[in-house]
Amino acid sequence: MPAEGKLRRFHQQLVEAVKHLGPQFARIPVQRSPRFAEGTQEPRPLPGLLFPNLGAGGLSLLDTMELARQLGAAPLLVLSLSSPASPGHNPDLLPLTQDVLASLEFLTANSSSRWGAEREAQGQSQPLPLTHLVVGQDADCSQPWYAQAYQQLGAAVRASFPHLQLLACADLGTLPVMDGWELQAQLDPDTTARLGEALDTYQGKPLSVVLGQPHRLQGTGARPGDSVLAGLMAAARSLVLERHCDRGLLLPAQKPSQPWGKHHSLIVYSATHQPLETPAAQLHHLLRQHQGSLCAK
Repeated sequence: MPAEGKLRRFHQQLVEAVKHLGPQFARIPVQRSPRFAEGTQEPRPLPGLLFPNLGAGGLSLLDTMELARQLGAAPLLVLSLSSPASPGHNPDLLPLTQDVLASLEFLTANSSSRWGAEREAQGQSQPLPLTHLVVGQDADCSQPWYAQAYQQLGAAVRASFPHLQLLACADLGTLPVMDGWELQAQLDPDTTARLGEALDTYQGKPLSVVLGQPHRLQGTGARPGDSVLAGLMAAARSLVLERHCDRGLLLPAQKPSQPWGKHHSLIVYSATHQPLETPAAQLHHLLRQHQGSLCAK
């Protein structure tokens, strides 16, 4: 967020407010974050901007990594192959893959490498801590090329950066090259419950739960926003609380149908999928009581 007319400074009051929420991850759209903090940017192949939270807002990779450091959050780099011009079109993997590898080298390689030297020239001499990548956040999951393309991208990343853990987004969780699964709750309550049941059959890999973009949720709630909140809380209950996930993150709503407030009710699903109403004012306390796995505003 710009402060005093300078893009590369953050409002410290806002940073402290977010830090107080205790986020464990900071999601960084690596492909849309410029590698050069200043001056003319090099031409790069960009994925489609399907979700607003994949935009970098003009911040460079070093800016976003610094913000993650200030928040005390582990950076999660998000990789997407969605075509900007024609969603659903089989992407040209080579330039996208090369660009991803260049950014990872920029962040994690020593200064003897090409991009490591560029990072050092920008004032960051030491490689930056990075452990996880999220792979596959786009709307092309129904396309026949989808899984194979991400398998190839993941294999290329694994070959060059074997220390990085790959978290597969949504239905990419079964790909053998992936180390973990990130399940996004962007569906109606019933579908979310079915995803929770599917999660029971997914064993042996770490899980990162992201609850985000509730304006995309659809449902049949009696009042505007009920189905949205039901979907969020169904996911929180079934995927985080009951399964004792030790790492979770609640992303801010892009366009929430209703603001959070003490007069709203959230619907929590029990183990038998029976709805239980809980005042929104108690949400923070409720989730904090379950191993601190989900941070909520």
